[in-house]
Amino acid sequence: MIADEDFVAYELTSSAFNKITKAKPHIAQAVLRSIARQLSERLRNAAEDLRMSYM
Repeated sequence: MIADEDFVAYELTSSAFNKITKAKPHIAQAVLRSIARQLSERLRNAAEDLRMSYM
């Protein structure tokens, strides 16, 4: 990774996520929803950038 400034990154392993899913399914659902929102926003932005580059 290359960053413009210092940052803190966290890793959620699949085994840790599976434990959360079993213990606190509502938290796992919120995490997945957040990831889906971020990915869809990135995809929309990338699609818009591509559209603008062809104009």
